[in-house]
Amino acid sequence: MIILGIVANQQNGGTYGTPPPVSAKWRVLVNETGSYAPNTTVFINKLEWLDAAGAVISVASADHSANASEGSHLPQACFDDIDGTYWAGPRDSGTLYGVNAWIQTAWAAEVEVRGVRLQAGWDNTIGSPAEFSVQYLTPGGAWLTLFKVVSQVDWDIQELRNFHLGGRVWRLWVNSTLEGTKVAIGEIEFRSVANVSERHNDDGGQPLVNYQALPESRFNAFDNDPATVWSANTLPARIEYWFQTTKPVEQVAVFAVADRLDQQPLTTQLFYSDDYGFSWTEAGDVPVLSVSGGYGLGYGYFYGGS
Repeated sequence: MIILGIVANQQNGGTYGTPPPVSAKWRVLVNETGSYAPNTTVFINKLEWLDAAGAVISVASADHSANASEGSHLPQACFDDIDGTYWAGPRDSGTLYGVNAWIQTAWAAEVEVRGVRLQAGWDNTIGSPAEFSVQYLTPGGAWLTLFKVVSQVDWDIQELRNFHLGGRVWRLWVNSTLEGTKVAIGEIEFRSVANVSERHNDDGGQPLVNYQALPESRFNAFDNDPATVWSANTLPARIEYWFQTTKPVEQVAVFAVADRLDQQPLTTQLFYSDDYGFSWTEAGDVPVLSVSGGYGLGYGYFYGGS
């Protein structure tokens, strides 16, 4: 599940075709807690590192450390599968601990982290992370951010939340329309934050399709002009977008064509790829919105997303 507030950071990759980063050292850097008050200690009951498929990366032979720990609440407690133990990371505005708290895992070999799973403490939720970054150490010794998560509030006791980065390539399958044989779309937005409009006409990405009824080409779906249309005369039809950097997506907005509403998608499936299209993962938890109330607006109605 991709949680509201996850945003991409341009440090996670540069030009088109750059593979996702790998490193032997990864950390979670927390800069705000649920209280949003300075000096609040961070409480994390469990931390799991996730790979591209969302599976847990083994830490059986890894080492764990932190900027600091309160008492006996050491970072190793996040990996011991005991509910009553936790890491307590102090923060302050001075130089003793620093304004940010961090917890780190070091492996003997490089791993590719694509997400984390965090569990709130068993008796303290205001210390749960509200804003944090997942970072990796480069060979040159610099910490770079893979992604940042914001707006994580109202944690329940021992609540688990997943934060998983999506792919560089996103693919939308249109399986059916009311018309039955054709699809017509004015614009598509792959949104990193739900209900926040995005434009793809100048982000350097490239669209691909399996069908297009020229002159209504694939580029029209991402040109910031809903008056131009991508259409296909065969179903199911596939349209995908290749971003320059890894792209988290919380919501897809599809803008209908006013005089061809029977050709807007009725049922869809959404996928992403981490390996440039060799394999695909279905993003069943990401909603696809059909927006008919005006381009750029965040409202619409849900349909058929698997």
